[in-house]
Amino acid sequence: MKRIFIIEIVPNEFVAITKGAQAANNFCTHLIDSDVFDHAYSIVPSKLYVNGIQSTDKITYYHGNPNHSHFFKHLKMVWCNIKCSIDCRKAQNIWMYNICHANILCFLILKYIFRKNIYAILLDYTPDDNRFHLQHYYPLFLKSTKGLISLSQRINFRHKNIIYKAGVMSLDKIRRFYPTKFNEKLVFLFCGNMGNHTGFPLVIDVFSEMANCELYISGKNPSIDVDFSKYPNIHYLGYMEYDDFIKLYEKVDVCLSFRNPSYPENYYNFPSKIIEFFSQNKIVLSTLDYPELQGFKYICCKYDRDSVIDCINHLLSMPDEQLNKYRNNSEMLINNYSVESWKEAMVKLEENT
Repeated sequence: MKRIFIIEIVPNEFVAITKGAQAANNFCTHLIDSDVFDHAYSIVPSKLYVNGIQSTDKITYYHGNPNHSHFFKHLKMVWCNIKCSIDCRKAQNIWMYNICHANILCFLILKYIFRKNIYAILLDYTPDDNRFHLQHYYPLFLKSTKGLISLSQRINFRHKNIIYKAGVMSLDKIRRFYPTKFNEKLVFLFCGNMGNHTGFPLVIDVFSEMANCELYISGKNPSIDVDFSKYPNIHYLGYMEYDDFIKLYEKVDVCLSFRNPSYPENYYNFPSKIIEFFSQNKIVLSTLDYPELQGFKYICCKYDRDSVIDCINHLLSMPDEQLNKYRNNSEMLINNYSVESWKEAMVKLEENT
């Protein structure tokens, strides 16, 4: 096989059960379903072990028994890494989704024993200054790859063969832009991780005050306890299956990305969910200004309650013509983040080695 992909995900139907990362699954399956790779191999992290995982014609899964002890789960992870490296050793170009605890042994075997060309896609990375942590050395491993695609331009190391791409979106998922007439009141959406670093507490603080603004929330494991019955304008829907979530976009006008700038992971990483918002022709309100989105039209504000409220009130006063300008990012998406652009980037990196 010419190009393969080593990942660390479970099948989509098990994401909710295992509390896995939906964004990681969406990202990997976008590339796999679009036939960017000849085949994919998933080393399932031990904390995501679940009964019922079956390999498919596109993805081979390596996993263990969820009922085993921590010791035997970790032992199984070692074997899964060894087995995956053996199965992938004949591939011409090997791409890895991040380099992390789940796949580090596989990476080392393929690179230093089988002497393979290893490339990486860096989706999430937060520096670790503790030299006794394996994560501290990930930049060294990433720099040793033949090529790297990074979603963030703000990583703290350099690579001689690198391309920056903030996300991926297949052409059939990018909606064609048409100007629309907005309702009298805009409807807002907050979705995904409901942690402090993603700004969930700020969202509640703002919309509990702005009772005239309707907000939908989709996600799991809120970082703070909220009695949603006190706020008739806030609709908490919990975790939603992907198809149901896509339908939710029909109800909303503005999508929120409230990353807290005080958290290091928000400085180094890029929330790829913003790309999905753009693909649905939604207005994006973000608390961070991303260099990865140069040329895209979205709205930025400071990460504090009063600034967000002022920004929302400004949005509410905008005429339809101005609001529609912030919805129109389809051409930028196609040119920069379509699956075809990813294929071209991979070919370029592979030819540069």
